[in-house]
Amino acid sequence: VHLDTATSVATPYSNWPVGMTPASASVYLFLGAVYDGQYIWMSPADTSMIVRFDTESGNMMGLSNWPAGYTGQLRGAAFDPSTKSLWFVPYSANMVLRLMAVTFTETESGTGFIRATDGATGSSVERYAADPLHGPDYQIKGYDNWSSGGIIKTSSLTFYGGVFIGDYLWMVPHSDDALVTKMHKESGNMTKYGL
Repeated sequence: VHLDTATSVATPYSNWPVGMTPASASVYLFLGAVYDGQYIWMSPADTSMIVRFDTESGNMMGLSNWPAGYTGQLRGAAFDPSTKSLWFVPYSANMVLRLMAVTFTETESGTGFIRATDGATGSSVERYAADPLHGPDYQIKGYDNWSSGGIIKTSSLTFYGGVFIGDYLWMVPHSDDALVTKMHKESGNMTKYGL
């Protein structure tokens, strides 16, 4: 719902991405969101995808290209303005997730497909020419380097939100066996603070 504070008019949006399904009968589809300057990114709790809401058009897009081995739920997100990455905080999830835009350039491959190449990494994929690339693709990377900070992730309810400061994602503890934890954005190494 968008509330115009000048007119007090509320505009509901319900054009959810195709394929978005709740994981259970929970009422908590999303818990937490972050704004990157144009989009609101909703952190999934009991649903099958991260949802991007375009604040200009009202359109929604779903992302569910999870990293290999990812399971669980997220609680909250943080935005890193230096890399324009979004970080999703694990609740029962087994890893921290980082969502990054990957911009591709297109060239004809001579096969009826278009070769899309990431200028930063050099990686490429082929796409059918009738389905041209519209804007960036998104990659979701998982970080599960818990042992780097001496962390034994035993609780299924570990963190509940976080903030991004400098080069670190700081995660807020939810359960009594979790501690305030920071994670370096490049190495994935974690440091815990508390008792």
